[in-house]
Amino acid sequence: MLKKYEATFKPLKQFTVAKYFGSLTEAQKVHFNDGGQFDKIYSSK
Repeated sequence: MLKKYEATFKPLKQFTVAKYFGSLTEAQKVHFNDGGQFDKIYSSK
């Protein structure tokens, strides 16, 4: 299956949450808890 679609779907560079956000717990607090970054982006203006 991978060979069939390798030209269509190029490999993605993967990363860990810890590398960019410290920990999954910290990322949750900052980005997804009420009032976090997701709410700021997603809320209607």
